[in-house]
Amino acid sequence: MIYTAFPLIPREKCSRNGGDYVHVKSAMRDEGAMTVEARRHAETDVRLSGGGGSWPKPTRSVVLSVAAVDKTDGQSLGVWDTGCGSGEPNNRWVGEAIDPGIREIRVSTETADAQGERCCNFPATTTPTTSLLALPATGISSSWPCSPPNIARMTWSRHQQASSVSPQAKFDEGARLLARDHDQRVKNPTDPQDDVPVYVEFIVFKARDALFPGAFGVGDTYNNLTYNLETAALLAASFANVKVVTSIRWLNLDGSYSFPAGIAAVNAPAILLRSDALSRVSVHEWGHTVGLLDRNNDSEALMWPEELTGTHREVNVSESNGMNWSVWENSRWGW
Repeated sequence: MIYTAFPLIPREKCSRNGGDYVHVKSAMRDEGAMTVEARRHAETDVRLSGGGGSWPKPTRSVVLSVAAVDKTDGQSLGVWDTGCGSGEPNNRWVGEAIDPGIREIRVSTETADAQGERCCNFPATTTPTTSLLALPATGISSSWPCSPPNIARMTWSRHQQASSVSPQAKFDEGARLLARDHDQRVKNPTDPQDDVPVYVEFIVFKARDALFPGAFGVGDTYNNLTYNLETAALLAASFANVKVVTSIRWLNLDGSYSFPAGIAAVNAPAILLRSDALSRVSVHEWGHTVGLLDRNNDSEALMWPEELTGTHREVNVSESNGMNWSVWENSRWGW
């Protein structure tokens, strides 16, 4: 997979600055807000097996990370032999650093987070595609390395009596919510409840057993789950990471029953989903798999335990830092 960025502004001087295709560029004083065209080449093909299906959705994600300095104080001006016009800013990293937590940087109409990052979606083709990036000052230099987000690769299967719905769209909708900072942007926040973006790409393939195999697919026992033992057995079965059923009933410790839209194992790549579960449920249960516990103090939180209330879109600093990404790096269920 190759990530590149190409500049649009004329007469600017660009150079590699180390890292993975990092470009440094300068805008001229009369340019106004700087606009950058970032092109991405997607040439890889992910398959479950030699004869398996390829990339399962039409888009792929890229995280653009922007750093910029304001050069309008005139400390870093070009001369004719630099490739820039006389009296225009050159590409030296001299000037006042632009703090994206204070001055807005926009990427394809979306505001970058307080660290200057933004997750962008591009068509999953081998054709170069573009995203526009606008910086908030005249006379600036910037660099913007491109990198992939965290990857959660999983397989899914369903009971033959459950409705045929692909979890991919549900997880993608949840990923879009997680990628935004829904609170006021704060750099290095000390507020434990402050929302921070989480950049994750969910890749959800059909498992080799697209329908529950063996005893799991016989009758109704593992489709309308009514006993905790059967629910736990299905959750632990390794023929797929995500299993779709029609209904779930769970016996609580106090003897009452609950009817969750999903169940997941903590720090294990296993999720059960009702076929009619909302997108927020899919990503909430994924949160459990990477080690997060229910959070009852904020109805905006991803880990808010009530399906039909709250937004399930926010992750705080402590949760973000504690995510166990290795759970999905090592999962090979259903391949």
